[in-house]
Amino acid sequence: MSNVIRIPLFPLKTVLFPGMTLPLHVFEERYRSLLTDTKKNDDTFGIALIRRGSEVGPPATPHNVGTLARIQHTLPLPDGSFFVRVVGDARFLVRELDLTSKPYPQALVVPLPPSPDAANVPATFRLEVLRLLFDYRVACGRFTPATTHPPEREIYPDRFSWSVAEEMPLTQKQRQELLEMQAVTPRLAREKALLTDILLDSNRLREASSSSLPFSINGPES
Repeated sequence: MSNVIRIPLFPLKTVLFPGMTLPLHVFEERYRSLLTDTKKNDDTFGIALIRRGSEVGPPATPHNVGTLARIQHTLPLPDGSFFVRVVGDARFLVRELDLTSKPYPQALVVPLPPSPDAANVPATFRLEVLRLLFDYRVACGRFTPATTHPPEREIYPDRFSWSVAEEMPLTQKQRQELLEMQAVTPRLAREKALLTDILLDSNRLREASSSSLPFSINGPES
């Protein structure tokens, strides 16, 4: 089991996708300690969606699949808390939780490999999802049809699937479902179905049009 690693773990009420960014407001003492220890090592810790419990108080129980987070920027605030921006790296599978060795949770995890079928997703299928994504953007008023069209450059399926998931107005349960899908083809198929449903729901489109753009998630404090 040489591929098992020990990482600091930050349970949150949000999902971090590989390649996507996430701003965090870190104010609890135990997670300030996590940041301090992380900065001394490799600037990497784990983020996992909370399955049971809360972001504050007693340790929460996370889902078994999460994402490694690399620190991009840290800003100390006057009240002693921190603003941190991280970017998602590889996904991981939790093998064992450690809630006693440190003030913050730790976990023994196995990093998960990239999607095995990423090189075999048909280009036509990727473009179908991309066109739906652009239709969604137009419907939300984020772009106009005259200036919006699928790019001609190559679309990398794995990264593309994460960016589509990040942009859609999904529940955290739906985001976790996509995160746990190992193969990119069924992930894109699920996203295609979700986008189709969203485009048919005028209420969700109105909510999306009034919401902020992707990467505006705040945690653990709103």
